[in-house]
Amino acid sequence: MSRRIVPLALIAIGLVLVVYAGSRLLDTHRNALAVGPRAPIEELAIALAAPQELDGLPREKVLDLRRAAVARYPDLLAGDYVPAPAVFGQIEDGRPWWGMPGQFYYGAGERSIAGPAEESRFILNPYLLVAAEFSGLSMWSSGRVALAWDRARITAEQVAQPGFPLTCSPRSLHWWPAAAYAMVTYDVSACVAAINAWALVPFETTDAQFDLIAYNARDLGFDYLYVSFADSTGIGQADPPSAPIAIRHYLHRGDSCGYPGGCNNMSPHTPEIEGLAVRRLPARATIRLWRAQPAGAAQAPDMTFLIDLQ
Repeated sequence: MSRRIVPLALIAIGLVLVVYAGSRLLDTHRNALAVGPRAPIEELAIALAAPQELDGLPREKVLDLRRAAVARYPDLLAGDYVPAPAVFGQIEDGRPWWGMPGQFYYGAGERSIAGPAEESRFILNPYLLVAAEFSGLSMWSSGRVALAWDRARITAEQVAQPGFPLTCSPRSLHWWPAAAYAMVTYDVSACVAAINAWALVPFETTDAQFDLIAYNARDLGFDYLYVSFADSTGIGQADPPSAPIAIRHYLHRGDSCGYPGGCNNMSPHTPEIEGLAVRRLPARATIRLWRAQPAGAAQAPDMTFLIDLQ
């Protein structure tokens, strides 16, 4: 009897191991970009997609939108694309999202979900590997002045218009895959002027403090990031990290929006890449990206991403 039990037990263990190995292969799928020697092209301009409504969508529909956005530029991919579970796996089906007017005009509460999803700026623009979020030019600012909208002159219809200056949006995105670098450009001067037309207290361009949003880099195979201030111009940070950091950004349901039941949004708070100050314009932030943990900030990056501020 024991001779029969042992083979059956071994078969059962083997089946468990096969299932486990299969799930691990799915979990450890790494998206990869065709940069450096793997690049089939030298240069590419990327069209930037506008924010889109995501409220109430199943997670799989959101991921379908992501897959379609990635597939628009197949020359930038090395292999198949699978949305990284570490980034997208905690999106909740059917939940609302922080909206653009919600985040930048109405604030937390019942109207926080108004307008297109603010995270769609990044979900639908996957090749914007690292984005600048201009926290300094918002009502959430902890800098010299927080944005106070002149609500006596602003209507709900105006706020809902795509051209209303809720925040600074990227003007262009350009890639040089063979050289393994890319650059996003923001017209900060024009953005500040547009916001000031509707603000009670005017901003200056040096109020344009920004945080980095980097889950696109994480999803596309780069797990580590370092802002190289030695290779940057016109920016600073109060207490910059001395070594590369692991990118921890992901999407999930959180309660920050103040809407009943919560909203899908990004976490976590990451002080190491927040509070970058614009000291003068033009400015440029040089961001080094690595697939695996580097020995230090001096190690040659797998890719360089530039944030150009005009």
